[in-house]
Amino acid sequence: MELVTEHHPTPTRAARCDGGVERHLTEPAVMLAMAHWLIDHGATDVEIHPDGMHLKQLDMGEWLSDQGFMKTTQIGGTKAGGKYENGGITITIDPRPGIGDVVAVNDGRRIEIEAKGGCINSRHPGPLSKLRKHLYEAVGIRPGLNSRFVPYPDIQVSPFD
Repeated sequence: MELVTEHHPTPTRAARCDGGVERHLTEPAVMLAMAHWLIDHGATDVEIHPDGMHLKQLDMGEWLSDQGFMKTTQIGGTKAGGKYENGGITITIDPRPGIGDVVAVNDGRRIEIEAKGGCINSRHPGPLSKLRKHLYEAVGIRPGLNSRFVPYPDIQVSPFD
């Protein structure tokens, strides 16, 4: 199961994406990719907090199983909810709102990630505008004196930025 899905764009958008095919990451795909990134950078226990729509877009439990994780504990009433373990690494899928989409502690610091999905290879103003809107929404919900906001992936959202 792939995290990146491909869609055939409308003719007006086809010329503005690499290869004439739009590549999309859904929000749950971004959550799983960021959990993987956190593990690659030293985290050993990562929590993912999807909502109901996220669980309809992607079978997170199946993707984790494909990556060698085994479900060891059921959490909640959803198919995907639970603890998944693989070689000392734990990823917990716990569909609770208001906690942060992806949460981990690494080097004594709590990391919260707000995931936003969308088209990742378009130069068309529509998808770029959507990415910009998501960035502004994420900045608006991350108050705190000891917080840093780091957009990922590091993409150019406008030729003027």
